Amino acid sequence: MSILVCKKCGGITNTVVCDYDFRKMEEGATRCYAKLVDNKWVKGCGLEENKSDNAFIKAFAMHLITGKPTKSFLIEGEK
Repeated sequence: MSILVCKKCGGITNTVVCDYDFRKMEEGATRCYAKLVDNKWVKGCGLEENKSDNAFIKAFAMHLITGKPTKSFLIEGEK
């Protein structure tokens, strides 16, 4: 997994838990859902935004942050 810097908050994040368009070859993510602080995953700047197109990414971010299963953060019908 690649490490990126979030353009919105400056946090260290990962391509799996951020918005990043590799086709544009831009440096950094446009927003993150989880970021690393002192080697621990914490909430990123985009986690609280209400966008249905990234429900799984947000659920996976919460899994990293809390250690609970990803499925427990998905609302039925958003899988």
